[in-house]
Amino acid sequence: VAETRFASIIVMIKRIKQ
Repeated sequence: VAETRFASIIVMIKRIKQ
């Protein structure tokens, strides 16, 4: 289970989109 990794990727994308 790599939920933390998935969340990390989402946060990174959101930060870049900002």
